[in-house]
Amino acid sequence: MVKQFLDNTKSDWLLMLDSDEQLTTPAFDALIDTAHDKERPIVAGLVFAGFGVPGKPYPKPVPAIFQDSDKGFLPLYKYDKNAVFEIDAAGTGCLLVHRSVLEKMREVADPNQGTDWCWFWDGPVNGEWIGEDLLFCRRAKALGFTIHVNTAAILPHQKSFWMEEIHHDIWQD
Repeated sequence: MVKQFLDNTKSDWLLMLDSDEQLTTPAFDALIDTAHDKERPIVAGLVFAGFGVPGKPYPKPVPAIFQDSDKGFLPLYKYDKNAVFEIDAAGTGCLLVHRSVLEKMREVADPNQGTDWCWFWDGPVNGEWIGEDLLFCRRAKALGFTIHVNTAAILPHQKSFWMEEIHHDIWQD
């Protein structure tokens, strides 16, 4: 997808959206209003993953926005609503990325991956398996790009039902 975008368009922005996410017009507008080629070259919408927790109803809604720590990526359970702020990583269920980020990643691509496959890969890092979305974010940050989330851009996530922010609010301790 990224290769096709870079090689066959002159567009400045690529919106990556999973097919099981629901992007409303207000959420789209919030993403677009947040994006800036220099200050906010990567903008995530607020998507919730579903985790299983023994003894509790499935699923536990987990915001797919993360802080990178010495213990790995930790979800940001407490966040300001209708706010824009910097994060360390996000799931790529809804990610708006400026062309400059993708071009830089291609420019510094590992020769073993090549320039056609350099954006998304997963694997072990210091004994921890990291998924392709979080590694993408870690690499973007290492290249000096910032990642922001706009918590007004909420996308329901379809599991066997649409998971929404209300599910997250119910689970708050």
